[in-house]
Amino acid sequence: MATRLGLTVIRANSTVGSDISQLVSQVVLSGRKGSASRSLEITLLDNEESGESRLNIDLLKGYRCIFTWDGKELFRGVIFKKTNTNSNKTTYKAYDMGIYLSNNKESFIYENCTLSQIFSDIAYKFGLRCSEIYQTSYIIPTISKTKTTAWDILTKAMKSQYEATGNKYYIDSDRDYLRLRRRIDNVVQWVLDSAGNIISYTRTVSIEKLRTRYKLFSKEDTVTAWTIYNGLESALGIMQEVESSSDTLSEAQAIERTKTKMKQLGQTEETIKVDALGIPDVISGVAVYIVMPSLGLSKTYYVDSDTHTFTDDYHKMSLSLNKLSDSEFT
Repeated sequence: MATRLGLTVIRANSTVGSDISQLVSQVVLSGRKGSASRSLEITLLDNEESGESRLNIDLLKGYRCIFTWDGKELFRGVIFKKTNTNSNKTTYKAYDMGIYLSNNKESFIYENCTLSQIFSDIAYKFGLRCSEIYQTSYIIPTISKTKTTAWDILTKAMKSQYEATGNKYYIDSDRDYLRLRRRIDNVVQWVLDSAGNIISYTRTVSIEKLRTRYKLFSKEDTVTAWTIYNGLESALGIMQEVESSSDTLSEAQAIERTKTKMKQLGQTEETIKVDALGIPDVISGVAVYIVMPSLGLSKTYYVDSDTHTFTDDYHKMSLSLNKLSDSEFT
């Protein structure tokens, strides 16, 4: 039977792959915000007579896999895990190139560097190739951490960039390359409609994490700047957040940082979980436009996490969505 699903495995240092599409019973592709890599789980049917897999992959040989749907490549990565069960199934799990950011540790010290410079240096340090590096201009005064992962220090650098400028950046994998990209340049909106492609949904709105005032402390533990969301505070009372900054900030920089932080803290938290007919390009980090007339919703949300399940010619996705804040497009 013809299938829309394609799967090829390639041994390290080889250019010739083996098409194993006919052995595949299910593929699950997933990712989430805050994770260094996306993962692919491949379930293969074993030989019913011997109970052994018709595909034998030695994990130490560095096998890569390429997954396609309707002829379009959706994932390329390295196989890291193999699981056999007594139900005559074998599952392999692969991760894209982002796994090398979370699997490499070092002590990092950067002073007066941009996010793009830090990203380039880390890629070079661990032999990772890059196909796209957005050139950021904000100078991060100092950022350091000992015996930590490359992903941890990059996450810290991206957070410093956002708190200072309000601009969001992210790192993803494209074939065998890593990319540093600006969020606003790559926001693609897809429409999900409860009367159309949405199968089921759950919506939650909360103010449990909302704060009405924010104080920023210096390294010497003195208040450098603070701000109050007066309208919220008069209605809800005082709910204060405090943080210490390891950066050396001017008065203007400290004030700007508190304003940016208050925009985040002074919002309701809204999460929607959706099961829908699959759209391959809807992954964590992209935007979707939700239409739910029964809830009076017609607006944009970010995909926080995604799980895509492929079987034969059927594709379903499960998404966790977060409300798009006013600062996302600045």
